[in-house]
Amino acid sequence: MSNPRNDCDFCRLDANADQRVILRNDTVLFLQNEKAQGALLGSGVIIPERHAETVFDLTPEEVDATFVLLKHVKSWMDEHYHPDGYNVGWNCWTVGGQITMHAHMHVMPRFRQEPYAGRGIRYWLKQPANRWWSCLVALLFLCAQGLSQAGRYVRADFCDLTPSASGTGYASTFARAGFRTVARRVPPRPIMRHDLEMVNLRG
Repeated sequence: MSNPRNDCDFCRLDANADQRVILRNDTVLFLQNEKAQGALLGSGVIIPERHAETVFDLTPEEVDATFVLLKHVKSWMDEHYHPDGYNVGWNCWTVGGQITMHAHMHVMPRFRQEPYAGRGIRYWLKQPANRWWSCLVALLFLCAQGLSQAGRYVRADFCDLTPSASGTGYASTFARAGFRTVARRVPPRPIMRHDLEMVNLRG
């Protein structure tokens, strides 16, 4: 490895006997680690020899070499696994799902027998449950209402009255943000439909 880092698993392949080099050229390698595959039978990663944190840090030569090797990897997988489809791509940085901070292209053969056959990389990310901005909209609304403790108290009737992408209001959005619902009777207020409060018990 050129420019190796001692804290990088992909720079120290000799330290992990489970990490096998299947194919390589002068610039990049294709690795497989059966213990890391989980349900992704036959999957592996293409990494640059040089330590580079993400795909955005690869040189043009490394990008070219990656796609040249990818074609060889596909031919090898077709012969060994006979998949019905593929997912190919990079995760970048922690929020993007990257665990090892050494650029690696995932190559995942897919099979029609899978329970999740037909669902691609974006399937989970585009679900309504991942709409983080809905919580922001809700909190901005609370601030606009002049609630001095917007971070602590959320009206349950507001959650019911405000539509969300799922059509069920923002109750589930607040729950994901750490709010817990406590139903209790309070004096009627003009904007209330249900005589409830949602209280954040995080302190």
